[in-house]
Amino acid sequence: MSESLGPEDTQGEGMGGPEIGSRRVIYVPPSLEVIEQLARAICQRLAATNPMLDIEKITREFSAFLSVLARMRANRLNRSTSLDSEGQSE
Repeated sequence: MSESLGPEDTQGEGMGGPEIGSRRVIYVPPSLEVIEQLARAICQRLAATNPMLDIEKITREFSAFLSVLARMRANRLNRSTSLDSEGQSE
């Protein structure tokens, strides 16, 4: 018998194993606000090393980049867990 690691509530709020009980885990990327906060914090540290940088533009573009990466990762994890679940039901 295998143990399942992850959240009990699988309404798209966390990261866990492919299945908990009979419900499938759905991976979701962080919200845009969280991504923007992270990008802003990183870019503020970068600005301290080079005050000539256009930090607002870099923060905007870095946030967009991180958002794309997060969505790609969530989509890949969802495809992966979907394939794993299909293989287990056979």
